[in-house]
Amino acid sequence: MRKPTSKNLLILVFIAVTAFPLYAQFGKNKVQYHSFDWHYIQSEHFDIYFYRGSYDLAVFVADEAEEAYQKLKNDFEFEITERISIILYRSHNDWQQTNVVDTYLSEGIGGVTELYKNRVVLPFEGSYKQLRHVLHHELVHAVMNDMLYGGSIQSLISGQVVPVPLWFAEGLAEFFSLGWDKKADMIVRDATINNLLPPIQYLDYYLAYQGGMSVFRYIERKYGRKKVTEILHKIKGSFRFEGAIKAALGIDLKELSEDWQKQLRKDYWPEIIKRQEPKEIARPLTDHKKEENYLNIAPALSPKGDKMIFLSNMDGKISIYLMDVLEQRIERTLIEGETDVDFEELHWLSPGMSWSPDGEKVTFSAKAGDQDALYIYDIVEDEIQKYKLNMDGIFSTAWSPTRDEIAFIGNKNESSDIYIFDIKTKEVRAVTQDMFTDGYPEWSPDGERLVFVSERGQYADTVKIPRKIRMSQFDYENVDVYIVDREGRYITRVTDTESQESEPVFSKDGNKLLYVCDESGAYNIYVHDLSTGKRYPITNIVTGAFQLSVDEDRQTLAFATFYEGGFDIYTLKNPFEMDSVRLEDTQYVAQLKKEKETVKSEEEKPEEAASVVEQDSLIEEVRLPRTTDYSRYVFADLGRKTEKKEEKVELKPDEYKYNDGNYKVHNYKVRFSPDIIYGAAQYNTLWGFQGYTQLAFSDVLGDHKIFIGTNLVFDLRNSYLSLQYWYLANRIN
Repeated sequence: MRKPTSKNLLILVFIAVTAFPLYAQFGKNKVQYHSFDWHYIQSEHFDIYFYRGSYDLAVFVADEAEEAYQKLKNDFEFEITERISIILYRSHNDWQQTNVVDTYLSEGIGGVTELYKNRVVLPFEGSYKQLRHVLHHELVHAVMNDMLYGGSIQSLISGQVVPVPLWFAEGLAEFFSLGWDKKADMIVRDATINNLLPPIQYLDYYLAYQGGMSVFRYIERKYGRKKVTEILHKIKGSFRFEGAIKAALGIDLKELSEDWQKQLRKDYWPEIIKRQEPKEIARPLTDHKKEENYLNIAPALSPKGDKMIFLSNMDGKISIYLMDVLEQRIERTLIEGETDVDFEELHWLSPGMSWSPDGEKVTFSAKAGDQDALYIYDIVEDEIQKYKLNMDGIFSTAWSPTRDEIAFIGNKNESSDIYIFDIKTKEVRAVTQDMFTDGYPEWSPDGERLVFVSERGQYADTVKIPRKIRMSQFDYENVDVYIVDREGRYITRVTDTESQESEPVFSKDGNKLLYVCDESGAYNIYVHDLSTGKRYPITNIVTGAFQLSVDEDRQTLAFATFYEGGFDIYTLKNPFEMDSVRLEDTQYVAQLKKEKETVKSEEEKPEEAASVVEQDSLIEEVRLPRTTDYSRYVFADLGRKTEKKEEKVELKPDEYKYNDGNYKVHNYKVRFSPDIIYGAAQYNTLWGFQGYTQLAFSDVLGDHKIFIGTNLVFDLRNSYLSLQYWYLANRIN
């Protein structure tokens, strides 16, 4: 084989760079199903881009972004040098069409911060609590990108700074956005007591998020929160990551890892004697260790309790399986997910499947092209019916035990509500219609009521809900159990606690409920008597139980649990007849209670008296022209840093708000700015002068991309110039 010359190598480098956008189109295709009518609002430090039907969400994001930034400014001891763009989509399906990043965004990805322009791109998936968490998490990345890398990939490519490990970046984002929470506590507790916790340097491959988060929690507890800030500033001025750690803490990464693991063992090993393993109280139906998989979740028992469908990745993809419960044998794969346009994603993050009363059909939802669809699968006849209902998202299907009706959670525009689909008439009607997040609907045995969870707080009476609620000023963090009649006329609040309740189901007589509650710090199953209001736990699992399902006689309960690094499904007999058990608080919750006794949290949200805001329909007054007018396109100067410094990072309130407090809405304008500018040159005694240059420009949304490449060898006759323009806003790119 001929040895490649310097000229050949330069050409190869040039081709690799200029071909990158083309390469990114292979694999899972990214399809632009819709043309979005984009606008934006501005806050003091952020530009929030949104499209029709998402104005209130954009306001929420603007409010929460500014609140998050004030905390991050203190945590980083750094002020951003450039305004940060936030691109908001009102559903996961819409978000997957974004051109800001070229790769396909699968269901497990909740948000993205890209490094070319330091843009944050995120979807609304029905939950304000989740949106706030993802937003805060991604803003940590954005502020850190600005602080360490100057807000672009340029300094990384030129080797001016060292990239931080994955565990550091993701762990820090989780730590600064959540601090610590019960789910992270559960995962790290499980890893510690089952000897699955790796040294810090291997967290990139396992537990990058929760494990990295716990490292920062340990540093805060031992050295103080400011030590985390010091580490960041040491990294900024260092070319060795581990050297920065040692300079800040006085110990190297190996010593830090040993100390961290030792402390976790002290914290969590006592939990073993206080609680039970899942197999001590229930019968296992799956074994993720034997199958060498991770997920066995979302059990749905048949009416007789002899069959069960569930989600699993035992074949490498999330699929729906049918199991014979009595023989504990998988009969067949019902739906092979992620292989067909009708079953691109089976919503394993927000699962919920159900059986028909005769036990011959099952219903579930899945992503099908541009939107979600509700499916009815006849197991006997092996036939599938698909219904697209014009929803941004469909989750948690529940078949009525007495009628040909299916209840489900539907996300539409800015709302997450309970809907009922009539199988015979194909009509859809809303049971709840408000801005609150509703989830996990389940029918009463008589088919007249639905139990569900929501963060609506005091607004059970729909008549008293204000026309407009500023959700950023509402306590959307707490989730309780509610019951609504099938017509949606009356909503009754069942629980009113500081704990999180989820996945409720009725007893056979409709007078009791089972649900999951995290009151003790571990997720356990509770019984709630609706007539007396008495509630009590019936499990004491060391990690947690989730996703409850019962047969029609309520004699068998199936649930998922997390243990030994994976999810499995178990069954319990006669759950409503089980005795109460005694629960002790986890180490984390006990510590929280002790702190609350002495110090009132400074981060307490305002009382639930929501701020009522009257807003004009500003979005109806702004429209983008349908014709392409290149006079509205702005080409930025090549020196991105220089141009940005001329713009103001901070805006005054009267520059982005009206006198009544509403945000000013602007039409989106295509403004080109550089993504990357890079070049190199050399002199060779054989070829003479050689050099290459790469330039890439795009607009904020990534719909318009320009790539320029030059490869100079000796003289112009032996040189190359490449120019590409990509228009990606429509289905035909």
